[in-house]
Amino acid sequence: MTSFSEVVATKLVVLKEAIDDMETDHASMLSLQKDYPQGDSASVHATSLATHIQGIFTGIESIIGEILKRVDGTIPGGGSSHRELLAQACIATEHRPRIIGEATRATMTELLGFRHVVRKQYGSILKPARVFENREHVLSAVARLDLDVATFIEALMQR
Repeated sequence: MTSFSEVVATKLVVLKEAIDDMETDHASMLSLQKDYPQGDSASVHATSLATHIQGIFTGIESIIGEILKRVDGTIPGGGSSHRELLAQACIATEHRPRIIGEATRATMTELLGFRHVVRKQYGSILKPARVFENREHVLSAVARLDLDVATFIEALMQR
């Protein structure tokens, strides 16, 4: 049977690969905009990045959910489950330390609203500047999650 930390480590690798894919596409789109400034590539660029961000957000949630399922035995369900998942992960219990810090939670909450817009296909209202801002948020969220999870696993092992 695969250990808990191995499952999480594997999911983090997949998440980092998704970041690499997003950054490769981002660089390609910037080059395209430079080479063809008269085109409508800004809109395509924003839509492409938004899709990557939404997928990476889902990957982060998957990691947090996996940890909560294995350690707490349950994850939230229902209409506000995404916010509840973040809240549950941010609080230490008598059985475990907190999984994510408040900064990670705040960034993820910001991304949650953005993900909703992308998932509900409100693409026509995507503003490129807002997409690029959320690109920075998702990069930050993954870096923070990586540190938070390492800290969590280390603290859990010491109990």
